Amino acid sequence: MMFKRIIDYLKRFLGALLFVSVSLVLADKLRLGLDLDVSLLARIIFSLGLLLIVLIVVEARGFKEFEIIKKDFFNQLTVLSRKIKQFINKKWVAWSLIPGFLLFLGLGFSFINVFNSGEALPILFQDQKRTSLVSWKTNELLTGEKIDGEFTAYEDNLGIISIRFNTFGRINDDVLIFRLKEKGNESWYYENEYKVDQFQPDELFPFGFPKIENSNRKIYQFEIESTKGEPENAVAISPQFPIFRVKYHFDQEQLLANKLILVRFLFKKFINIASSLNFILADLFFFVPFFFYLFHLFRRKPVFNFEVAENFFTIVLALFLILQIGRQVIEFSSAYIEINIATDGFLTLVVNFLIFWVLLSGSILALKGNKA
Repeated sequence: MMFKRIIDYLKRFLGALLFVSVSLVLADKLRLGLDLDVSLLARIIFSLGLLLIVLIVVEARGFKEFEIIKKDFFNQLTVLSRKIKQFINKKWVAWSLIPGFLLFLGLGFSFINVFNSGEALPILFQDQKRTSLVSWKTNELLTGEKIDGEFTAYEDNLGIISIRFNTFGRINDDVLIFRLKEKGNESWYYENEYKVDQFQPDELFPFGFPKIENSNRKIYQFEIESTKGEPENAVAISPQFPIFRVKYHFDQEQLLANKLILVRFLFKKFINIASSLNFILADLFFFVPFFFYLFHLFRRKPVFNFEVAENFFTIVLALFLILQIGRQVIEFSSAYIEINIATDGFLTLVVNFLIFWVLLSGSILALKGNKA
């Protein structure tokens, strides 16, 4: 009977997973921006399907040897579960080991997410709002028209200015001239031409120039001029935040050679990234299991039971749905108003993190439904 219940559970779970996966894939195809890891879902479904086929074949054959092995396995599993429960109920495990592990898990994922910033480690960046543009337009930049910007550098080693462009979903033939100078200087420090056919829709395009080592606290002006822009064959400034990003590139060898400079830089790097709203939201999601565990632990109630698993499943599923709905609202609204959000993919890891906990807690609840 236990074997049949496992097969029934796998059938239901696999069916539900297939339905959810197909729905998510369709939503992704409709460009709802779910950051879906399709290959991971495919591997999970394939593995569960293969396991289900093997179990069905074994059950159909009805091997006596397998029945003996199966009975012995479940007896050992029962003994093992009792030992695990006894271990978990120890005070130092419940109050130290498990919360410590969940805290370390949250910190670990937060640290990993630092590398999802889309910027190399030796680079600090400074996001700029629409107000940093002195003169600009959101419709097509035509021949002879210019966009002017101004900003104050807050670090040395200024080397890149990345600007976000709207390509209108097409490949354009315009050529832009990018110019940069320190405010007050008559001549331009840097000037170069760039073909716009390499621009990606609403993505930051980097305009690199020889690094300015003593740029800190100085005001810089830049200019973008169209040379061949025509209606239906030109780009425009994208309204999405950040309008443009200023980057400061540090020498990696110099950082590694001086530990004090390296520590200061890493601190600045963390503060630099942590200023992103998406990074802060991601960190909050990573610590949901930790705070949920502490909440039930301090209530002096058993933490490891189906009622708690059901509550946790509801919370992580609701957070996943709220995250997706919120991202859609922000992306839709950002086309009309300026919203201070980053586009570095901090929430991509969070999506997979929440999916894992949804599947794990959902599996526990499915097992509850199969208990005799």
